[in-house]
Amino acid sequence: DVIATARGRGTAMTAFRVTRELPVKVPDLDGLEVPEVQERLTDAGLRPEIDERSNLFEELLPGEPAVCEQDPEPGTEVRRGTTVRVEVARSC
Repeated sequence: DVIATARGRGTAMTAFRVTRELPVKVPDLDGLEVPEVQERLTDAGLRPEIDERSNLFEELLPGEPAVCEQDPEPGTEVRRGTTVRVEVARSC
């Protein structure tokens, strides 16, 4: 918006926007596989950071890696856009 004012005078009006940011609860990701983790966090407005454990033993186990640990903990209220760190492995 543009407001005109006379030379030598102050502005007639000042405008500002107030926004309210609502916190987001971190979902419980325990036991979920990577695609579902990414979907749930993205849908909640959070950013996933996934760390996959890899060693010889992990490579020999059947199945897909699933969540063993997450930070922040489930139920924690955080700001939208917060990174949630998740550790996945075939055995926890």
